[in-house]
Amino acid sequence: MRARLTLPAMILLAVVACGGQRSLNVATTSASLTAAEVPLHRVDEPWLSPPPKVPFEPVEQWRGRYPQAARVLDEWRAQYPRAASMLTVWEQRNPEQLETLVMWSVTEPHERLTSFLLTRSGWGELRAIAHAEPEAVEAFLHWARQSRLAAEELALHSGSALLSVTGR
Repeated sequence: MRARLTLPAMILLAVVACGGQRSLNVATTSASLTAAEVPLHRVDEPWLSPPPKVPFEPVEQWRGRYPQAARVLDEWRAQYPRAASMLTVWEQRNPEQLETLVMWSVTEPHERLTSFLLTRSGWGELRAIAHAEPEAVEAFLHWARQSRLAAEELALHSGSALLSVTGR
């Protein structure tokens, strides 16, 4: 008679028993497994690794790839120069926050910025900008949502997004 083990115990037992072997070729038919029946995979298996970073084009070529998005962003900067300047300074200090904000805005297209800020600490500078220039920040988020690919790529170019690609 075989003893039945909990899943964590089976995994631990199987890892110790395999000694680096990629997997055990034992078919499993029952709902509870014995240690010899647990398939094993090494940590370096490709499906357990994070996906490789996809290279993207230089930021200097962004305007040519997204002319419509660039035109709308230029119009936004012209309409809200104070907010554009404030967001640019913030973005240069916190490039990872701009990326997070843009990714949130395109994945949550119907949410308001206030709901985003309620769930985050350490975003005081953006909170202050949104308080000082609420219409401008909402307009920027609207641009990001309407120009999703352009906004995502721009946000991934840490520290260079709002000033260098607009030609201003």
